Amino acid sequence: MISPLFRFIKLERAAEVIKEDHPGALEPIRHASQEELTSLIELIARSNREEFPSIADQLTRRSATILVHAFERRLPEEVHEAISEVLALRPLPRQLTQAWVIFRTHPELPALLRGMYKIANALRPTQLEGEHSLRSLYDIWRSENVEKSLVVAMDQFDGTVSKWCETSWPADLAIDAGQPLHKHLKALVLAHGSSKLIRKHRHEELVAWFDFVPNRLFDDAGVNYIQTFDDSRWNRGILDRYIERHGLPAGGGRFWGRISPDKRKAIQRLVAGQLIAEFFTDIDDPSGRFQFWKKYIDQLVGIAYPPNRERVLLHFRRLLVVEFRDMGNAGYLYKEEHRARIARIVKSDSPHGACKISEIAIFRIIHNRNWQANTKAALDRIFN
Repeated sequence: MISPLFRFIKLERAAEVIKEDHPGALEPIRHASQEELTSLIELIARSNREEFPSIADQLTRRSATILVHAFERRLPEEVHEAISEVLALRPLPRQLTQAWVIFRTHPELPALLRGMYKIANALRPTQLEGEHSLRSLYDIWRSENVEKSLVVAMDQFDGTVSKWCETSWPADLAIDAGQPLHKHLKALVLAHGSSKLIRKHRHEELVAWFDFVPNRLFDDAGVNYIQTFDDSRWNRGILDRYIERHGLPAGGGRFWGRISPDKRKAIQRLVAGQLIAEFFTDIDDPSGRFQFWKKYIDQLVGIAYPPNRERVLLHFRRLLVVEFRDMGNAGYLYKEEHRARIARIVKSDSPHGACKISEIAIFRIIHNRNWQANTKAALDRIFN
């Protein structure tokens, strides 16, 4: 059975329906499939490329209504481009408003920015004379770096992101808290906002915002957060997410290279010290293993356990250390080049003996009265 939309998909009938103002005229569109909506929007775009100039203006005037319904259906990326073309090829100030109403509900920020940029740059500044309520929109969206313009606008505003969304736009264009753009803006603040802008918000709010920071902004947000606050304010859960992603600061890498040395050192000591403590402080440790290994936390790159936590792998720069919960087991030192093999064994349910590979070990830690001095001497030869 031919759908209602395909019965009037011929261009002449589409134009007649689009220009009708009564609600029933758009009923077939509301019930159309995604494929059918895609076809109609592409049809509108083609008409605006002057293939059908006689009805192009009619199509453009009513296209915004169709596009609103289309966006609710989450059409493919290529259709978003067609939407931008529909509104940009015959630019009027109201098209900028229509586009904003549509695009501000879009779940993907890059698509929103591209669409608004295209439409705003199709307008001439003289077209906005007397349109004071649209001037701020126009100035932001025509920028080559729209994200930067948004952050600058929020930075200059004397208030929070939510307040800016409520008060910096005409009432009918305000950004509601439930819209995706509201979250996008918070992510931009975390990633690119100044310390002053970030500090306008409650710390617990900022921590919650990390849940919707997109992957492309996630590292920028982490750098900004760590650089903005001192170690007494850092949220451990946030730090753990970046350590899981990039390892401990002692391991180096591009992300940690963007953090100031004093902040890297503070994170290393905070997290590495706690990781070592988690293994040694809840076991019988009369020989002081925790205090001994704590001296080397500045060089700890990572740590691993098996599910039962009966042993631990301490990964230092250039060195691997395997220690066991039962102090009667000797500890083993290996070169870092054996990390993949040793880590796989330590984290498995293999017996302890599998972790004691004498032929590649560079030192055995016998926990007798002189073990700390002997082990320190071995470590000094490796580290120095």
